[in-house]
This record gives sequence, structure tokens and C-alpha cells, in this order.
Amino acid sequence: MRASDSKSLQGLGFLTALEDPDQGWLGGLLVLNAASRPMEFHCTAPIKPSRAQQILYGATLAPYICGEQIGAALTRKSDISTALYFTDRLDMLAVRPLVNAPVVLLDLPSAVDANSPDKKFRVDAAHTDLPAPHTDAFVSFEVCDYLMRIDPAFAGDQQKVTNTLQGDFSLDLREPFQRIHEALQETQLRKR
Repeated sequence: MRASDSKSLQGLGFLTALEDPDQGWLGGLLVLNAASRPMEFHCTAPIKPSRAQQILYGATLAPYICGEQIGAALTRKSDISTALYFTDRLDMLAVRPLVNAPVVLLDLPSAVDANSPDKKFRVDAAHTDLPAPHTDAFVSFEVCDYLMRIDPAFAGDQQKVTNTLQGDFSLDLREPFQRIHEALQETQLRKR
């Protein structure tokens, strides 16, 4: 398929990053079609911030690396028009001002508590720095049994996300992150 043809297709993007203490940060973008088949995959070379960068950026280093360095680079590489991007990393929300599609942080309600009026939400290792689900730090909403969070500066994205995912939506939105993590680990093993 020619790149010019692929721009007319729309996929769902999945963006994530991993931090390796030895190699630095690695990022991946997987674009899937509605059948959960890969349309495109990109990954970054490791980004290892210097000690001076760690000191100077402080708490803003991870959002800078994940959003502005990794996320921006990966979305620019893509030849596929993407309806929206999902991420499993809070720091990746920093890419939103740099892309033309909504960027959504995913969390899945716990199956045990799914019917409880006081739902509790699973927080995976990548989300340990998230504020409580009911704070004003995010616009939080639920679609297809997923808790979704977006940057309040882009509150209008909620309607776009809901419209994109409405109807008979059966794609497991958490599973593609496992594919990306495994692919990133595989690419790094081959480089060693």
C-alpha cells in the first residue's frame, strides 16, 4: 500500500514508553484497525537524559521525554490517519498539544468492583503517580467499561472519544500495550 493511500485510513493509536535504568527511555506507537490488526508500528531509539537534564528538568523530565520527545517523534512518523491515541502512561498526555487527535489515558475498572456504587479502579505500575480518580487534575469519564482520563485543557476531546467508541465496540484497549512492550523488549534484545 502506498503511503498516500494509507492517509485516508483511520486507525486507533496506542502510545507508550518504557524506562530502562541502563538504556534510558524507549517508546512505541502501534496503530490498529477495528479488527485489532496492526496497520503500523514505530519505536524510538533509547533516550538517556544526562544528569544535568535530570536536575534541570526535575519533575517535568518524564512528561518532556514521553510527550515532547517520544510521543511527538512517533506520531510524526505515522503514515496512518489516527482517530485517537490511547496511552497507559500519565506522562504521555504531554503529547496532546502536539497532535490533532485526542490522547486518552486508560484505566480499567476492577471486575470485582464493577457493579459497586463506589467503583475502585485498578492502578497498574505505569500509573502509580496518578491522582485519585475524582480529582480535578483530569477530565474523567467512562466509555465501554474503561475509565478514561484526558487533559482538562482539551475537555472537548471527551465527545470525540465517545463518538469514536460508540456502538458495538469490542476491542480490548489494554492488550495492545502488552504487544508494544514485548516488541520494544525484543528490539532491544536484538541490538545487544
